[in-house]
Order: sequence, then C-alpha cells, then structure tokens
Amino acid sequence: MSAMESSASARRTLAAVVTATAAVGFQQGMTQGTFSRMLDSMGRLDAAGGLLVMAFSLGVILASFATALIIRSLGDRKLVVMGAFCAALAWLTHALGRNYVAGLPIFFVGGLGHGAVLAGATAAAAHAGGEATSRRISLVQGFYMMGEAGGALAGGYTGAVYRWLSGGALHEPRAWAIGFGVSALFSVVAALLAAGMMRGPDSDDLPEPVRLGVLKEIAIIPGVALVLGFLFLDIGVESGLCAWLSRYLQKQWMTGPALAGWAVSLFYVGMSGGRLIFGCWTPATAKAKMVLIASACCAVLACTLALVPPPASLALSALTGLAVALIIPYGLAIIRDRCPDRLAGPATSAALGLACIAGSVVPPVIGAAAQWSGFFMLAMLIPSALCLLIVALVIVLIGKSPEASSARTGP
Repeated sequence: MSAMESSASARRTLAAVVTATAAVGFQQGMTQGTFSRMLDSMGRLDAAGGLLVMAFSLGVILASFATALIIRSLGDRKLVVMGAFCAALAWLTHALGRNYVAGLPIFFVGGLGHGAVLAGATAAAAHAGGEATSRRISLVQGFYMMGEAGGALAGGYTGAVYRWLSGGALHEPRAWAIGFGVSALFSVVAALLAAGMMRGPDSDDLPEPVRLGVLKEIAIIPGVALVLGFLFLDIGVESGLCAWLSRYLQKQWMTGPALAGWAVSLFYVGMSGGRLIFGCWTPATAKAKMVLIASACCAVLACTLALVPPPASLALSALTGLAVALIIPYGLAIIRDRCPDRLAGPATSAALGLACIAGSVVPPVIGAAAQWSGFFMLAMLIPSALCLLIVALVIVLIGKSPEASSARTGP
C-alpha cells in the first residue's frame, strides 16, 4: 500500500471511529438519561440502581482486559462490530423485558459490548498512523462524549415522546423502555459504521499483551504509582457524577426529567470540551499543574453543584464536566513522559484497566451511602472529596519531580 493510500485509509478509519463512538456515546447517554425513570418505574431504591451500574461496569472491565488477549487475532474492526451488536441485543432485550432481576445480567452483557467497542475504537485510533497518539485518543473520547450529551438530553424527553405516541393513554413511567430501544438502534448504527469504513492494522502493528513482569517494572518508575492513583480516583469521580447527577437533581431538587437531562447533557458537553482541548492543544510542560488546577476546580464545582438548585446548576454541570475531563488525558501524558518507550503502551493500558475498576466500584458506593444515610447530597459531595484526594496526590507528585528536587538541593 502506497503512503497516500495508507494516509487516506487512516483518515477513513479515524472518521469511522469518531462517528461510531459518537453513536455509542449517544446510546450510553440515552440509557443514563432514562435511568432514574427506570428505577422509579420498577420501584427500586438507589442501592439497587448501583448494582445495575456495577454489573455494567464489570462487563466493561472484562471486555477491556479480554481485548488485550484477543485483539491480535480478532482485529479492531471485528471487535467494534461484535461489541456494538452485543450491546444492541442487551438493550433491546431490556426494553422488551423491563425486569430488574433479568436486568442485572443484561447490564453486564451491555457492559461487555460497550467495553469492546470503546477498546477496539481506542486501539484503532492509536494504530491509525502518525505521531499524536494521545491527541487522537482524546479526540475520539471527545466525540464519544458529544454523543453522550445528545443522548442524555434526548433521554430526558422520552416521557413526552411516550405520551405523544400513546395519546396520553398508556402508562407514562414505562417511557424509559423507549430510551433503551433507541440505545439498541444507535448500537447497530455504530456496528454498521465500523464494518463499512474501518480498516484494521497489520498484526505486526498491534501491541503484545501486558504481562505481570512489565507491570512490576511500571510500578517502580518514580511518580507513576501516584499518577495511577489519581487516575483511579478521577474515573471514580467521572463515573459517579455521570451515574447520579440526574438522579440527584430529581430527588434533591424535585427537578423534572427534561431539566435533569439538560444538566447531564451539559456535563457531557463540558467533558467533551475538555477532551477536545487536550486533543487540539497539549503543553509540553506543566502537565501536573494542569491536573492540580483541574482537580481543585472540580472539587469546588462539585461541592457547589450539591448546594445550588436548577436552573443555576446547569452552568455548574458544564464547568464540572470540563474540569474533570482534563485530568485523565494529562495524567496519561505524564505517564508517557515518565516511562521509556517500550513501557509507555503497557502503562497506559494498566491505567485504563484501573480506571475501569474505579468505574465499577465508586457509583454503587455513592448510591448505597446516599440511600442508607438518607442524605442524598452525598451523591455530589463524595466526588468532591475524591477530587481533594487527587489534589493531595498531585501535590506529592510535583514535590517529588526532578525539577523540584533540583530546586531544593541547588546547583
């Protein structure tokens, strides 16, 4: 293949990846936008909702780790296509069945498909060619969150759509089933886009699976353990806010589903903006300071979000999303700066694996804490506290940096 054909193929693959991930993001935002209505319709408490989130996240974790083992034999495109159809089948089954107990394995299967799509799309972006790997991945994540913003907003209006379709005669709380049906449709769209436009890389371009010995080497690199720690906390913040922001606004402030959908949508718009900022502009230095500023701002904004009622909290939702979105890409950039070339890829994979674990642990903890304490403001205050822990870790990281050490010891 000539250089021109290779470049055109890489551009087509990247276009397919960002479009497919935007479609998958829309289906994810749609399910989150109708999540609170689903729990109310089923008569379930927030801790039960947390179990559904955990089942979904465990599926994402398994898919992420399995990808490292099967991607060399399966390829990026097949992984995305299979994952998207898997998610479509899960959400369509849930829309038709509308049963909580059956929803637990269904959410797990949906997480498997969702995780496979994201892992395959991220790998395809990384293998598309060129130097700016981190920027391409951030752009893919940015478009994914744009899709989530649209889906969350659409999810808030499913009740109105349901009433219009049924003439107001049917049971409106079941409107959440429309959201899951639309999610299944957009998963199919993502699969078709990937099948028609993506080109998988040559097998020689794919990374070897991460091995335990390599992980030990990564862990002893100065500062990397601290970065992995704050990335774990950051995904806990992201997933916690994504899972419970709409539910919090509806329970704490008696907000309607449409306005809560706007808040979640603006949160994703902010996150998309943060990822795209990194994708378009990455400073060569001061990455740790950027993380420090972003995490401190997120701590203040999340706490303020707990205290300020809608509609004033809509702007706070967008700003919180913007702040929290900057932590992951800059953290991954710090890891790539500190690791030798042969360990940069495995270290990034390890960070994303830890992040998936955080995504499965933190949302259920938040839901259980809010329910059992009877103080639902914890849904916002716990993410704020986690951001303060990130601030502490970054301060320690900056204090241990080579520049700080040389400044203390002098020439």
